[in-house]
Amino acid sequence: MKPYQNLTKRGQLARLKWLAEEALRDYDIGETTLISLEHMANTTFRVDAADGQRYVIRIVNPSDTITLPGRTEDQIRSEMEWLAALERDTDLVVPAPVRTRDGKLLTKAGAEGVPEERTCALFRWVDGRFIDDGLTPRHIEQVGIFTARLHEHASKQFGSPDGFTRPKPDNLSTEIVNGIIKTFAEVRPREDVKIVEAVIEKVQRVLDSLGTGPEVFGLIHADLHQSNYLFHKGEIRAIDFDDCGHAHFLYDLAVTLNELKHKQDYPQLRAVLLSGYRTVRPLPSEHESYLDTLIAFRELQLATWFIDQRHHPAFKRWEEDAERGLEKMKALAQV
Repeated sequence: MKPYQNLTKRGQLARLKWLAEEALRDYDIGETTLISLEHMANTTFRVDAADGQRYVIRIVNPSDTITLPGRTEDQIRSEMEWLAALERDTDLVVPAPVRTRDGKLLTKAGAEGVPEERTCALFRWVDGRFIDDGLTPRHIEQVGIFTARLHEHASKQFGSPDGFTRPKPDNLSTEIVNGIIKTFAEVRPREDVKIVEAVIEKVQRVLDSLGTGPEVFGLIHADLHQSNYLFHKGEIRAIDFDDCGHAHFLYDLAVTLNELKHKQDYPQLRAVLLSGYRTVRPLPSEHESYLDTLIAFRELQLATWFIDQRHHPAFKRWEEDAERGLEKMKALAQV
């Protein structure tokens, strides 16, 4: 049998579909049909059950890049615990975890030709429509309110249960910084590396100024953009909590804003995002002034990710993406 790493995307998906079918044996959902959704950092399949119910199964793929380190089983279980708590404690619509027959939030499965067992999680399907070109200020106001309610739940209801562990999305540890600089130095000239170093220094000053008090730091979604929030009958919903972790609440807003900057009505969208947020949680004006630097940080993370993925066939334009990110972060951070 051909080695997994040498297979085409279609070949890998076929084997991972076998693995998903094996994992689904641990759930009490009957006969199912699987439809491929995504095969990148994780692999996901839509699961249509014979009784009309719909789910998503996520297979966690190995990863060891600077921007996308592999998730441990405890980290994935912690994500599921927060989602379960959000379903229990709030009326926010998120992907509700489905437990196995023996009450577990995760299962592990293998399949012939897949190098190792994979951790799998099953979620209830979230209905809705993704909107990008048709986004209105009202949509983005809802995003602001939703984000603030996530933060309120994380800080006032959920806290950090025993054993809860998640990555830090805005981490600038020495190891992370050295890894980012090394990544850029491998493919970019020294003047670009200097830009990266200057951005990191400015971001670090902002994070230090914010501190880590409970009013500014806690559990966040960390990837709330147009492909991860959707709308159903006028109601906002959110999916893909795979990047959630403990970070500055302001970083969540920076992620959302970074994906809106190309829009002509960006100033209005930015204003309504923040005003919506402020209907639920306070946001001091001095903190708002830090947003552009944190947006530059997000651009830095994305540019690093593009470089990390340069050998992946789906990222043939990684050099252009990295260059574009460098120009954006330079302007945003004013370095």
